[in-house]
Amino acid sequence: MKVLVAIAVIATTPATAQMPPPPPELPPEGPLDMIAGIVIQKYKTSSCEDLKAKKGEPPPEIIGAAVAFLKGNPSLKVKFINKVAAPVANKMFDCGMIP
Repeated sequence: MKVLVAIAVIATTPATAQMPPPPPELPPEGPLDMIAGIVIQKYKTSSCEDLKAKKGEPPPEIIGAAVAFLKGNPSLKVKFINKVAAPVANKMFDCGMIP
């Protein structure tokens, strides 16, 4: 009898009441700001020689994945470019990498 009562209670209890809530998703801007900060820091701390040496190398796989992600998310791409453009362009200009 107790088993039947338990089954009845389980069967009538909504599934969401038994499951813990899903973890909150990170807003896209959080990781975006973090990645932009890493890129900016890389350009600020790298020497011109290091940047020139790495210019011809293929990017690491994670960079390729990030670029693909940004290409699929135009609004995030704009936010990312707006954050990194000035520091990266200034360093490249100072290093003679752009006219």
